[in-house]
Amino acid sequence: MTAGHPHPHLSKAPIIEALVDIRFSTKEELSLDVFEEIYSHISEQYSKKHQTKQVTITFGANDAAAPPPSENLLGFRYDSPDDGFVLQLKRTGFTLSKLAPYSDWTQLRTEAQRLWQLVTDYIGEATIVRAALRYINRIEVLGDTIDFDDYLVAGPRIPIGLPQTLSEFATRNAIIFEEKKIVAVVNQSFDHSADAPNKFFINLDIDVFRNDMSITDPSSLWELLDDIHEIKNRVFFSSVTPKLLEKLK
Repeated sequence: MTAGHPHPHLSKAPIIEALVDIRFSTKEELSLDVFEEIYSHISEQYSKKHQTKQVTITFGANDAAAPPPSENLLGFRYDSPDDGFVLQLKRTGFTLSKLAPYSDWTQLRTEAQRLWQLVTDYIGEATIVRAALRYINRIEVLGDTIDFDDYLVAGPRIPIGLPQTLSEFATRNAIIFEEKKIVAVVNQSFDHSADAPNKFFINLDIDVFRNDMSITDPSSLWELLDDIHEIKNRVFFSSVTPKLLEKLK
């Protein structure tokens, strides 16, 4: 723990996916051809390419035959198998994911900033209307039972007088950080392992974002994402117990 970084680095952080999501608008609708030009610069690293499509199914009225499904190409997904990055590009969206193992924010931020600069070199001036970070944590628990108070500060609560055994639970809280106009949506849940009866997973999904804005300056975007990341950390370290943190160090 160092000055300016009040939260400890966790060598066993339970992050299975972390992503940067940027929504933007341009003066004119983008042609998907521009993404082919962008891909020519990253194809060696992001060697797997997939189309992202929207499929629309229309049902026929009464006994009328339904028309065939229609497909609309929305954008592309590019996978980097060697380092676990996944880039998704759409006409109004940029998403970079880092799959496990996750290193740190610096690694994700550096790659996102590099790719975003490349994208804006081709699409021209873009106005950022939404910026977000999402971190999906999956905490493995072994044993016949779980005491959620060992792991979560605000775990599930069952009223006294009722059986205290749960088969499932899910909570969702949207927390407003008014000083930054940022919202953190926190989802907690748990599920069972399909292959081991005494293995469970506690899921802590943290989605932090700011909407309703208009940013064109690149430096302002990354300053905002740094603020969002700090709030993400506040949410995570406020949500888990000291006992769990010791296991994750």
